Amino acid sequence: MNVFALTFTVMLAIVLLELLALRHWRREAIPWREIIFNLNSGHIVMWVFRGVEVAGFGLLLQYANLHLVDRLPVFWQWVFAFVAWDLSFYCMHRAHHT
Repeated sequence: MNVFALTFTVMLAIVLLELLALRHWRREAIPWREIIFNLNSGHIVMWVFRGVEVAGFGLLLQYANLHLVDRLPVFWQWVFAFVAWDLSFYCMHRAHHT
């Protein structure tokens, strides 16, 4: 099984687990139309092209690195990477809404 098929399968399993949790604990009806619409509106494409995004970050790291974070201890490099990734996602998500 290739990486994209694996990530898609994991994502689909997580969505189904969330639906079962909604059904079991909140006693809510499962909004099938909304779920299908959300999956078709870009989430699948987002997961398929995640590899392209990671490759782009790899190229930036290789050719446009200013080596500012390289001097930090490894723990703080991970903290910086997490915050930078989350900020980038927030900015992209906000741009989609404006």
